[in-house]
Amino acid sequence: MKSIYPDHNYPLKVPHMVQWLRPNTEFVALNVDGNSLGNPGKAGYGGLLRDNMGSWISGFMGSVGISNNLHVEPMGPLYGLQLAWDMGFRKVICYSDSMDVISLVHGSRPNYHHYMATVLRIQDLIYMDWEISINHILRKGNSCADYLAKKGVTSTSTFTILDYVPYELKYMLFSDAIGTWFARS
Repeated sequence: MKSIYPDHNYPLKVPHMVQWLRPNTEFVALNVDGNSLGNPGKAGYGGLLRDNMGSWISGFMGSVGISNNLHVEPMGPLYGLQLAWDMGFRKVICYSDSMDVISLVHGSRPNYHHYMATVLRIQDLIYMDWEISINHILRKGNSCADYLAKKGVTSTSTFTILDYVPYELKYMLFSDAIGTWFARS
């Protein structure tokens, strides 16, 4: 690729743009994430349910104490899918920024994995009577779930349902709802 500047021959970098992925009108979006301050370190998870307009339905977060990323990342889909089911949603699109979680969940039932029990519980939820898909999303498109996962790290509870939008999250929710694009970092 040639530079737009005649005296420079280096390639022009075009940033990859990312945004929150809006579900179609029949579905709700479940964005989930896990966070570990060190590997191992203090760890937590979080997520939120939104309608197709980006409006808050519910959120959740929790702490798992000292753990690692591979342990805490599947906790978001596990608790998020259970919350969606318990709230009566039967058409859910779940987004995670962890390719490890996506691979584990979409793979065959593992004979052995350190966190096999969690993966099997997620797979059991997936096979219930509902329409569900679990997809990868880039981190910048998952910023609200990332925020809740970081709050989960400092939480004193192993699971908390949030019926209200945390004040610090309101601007991020609004940005997602209006379709703001972010440069992938």
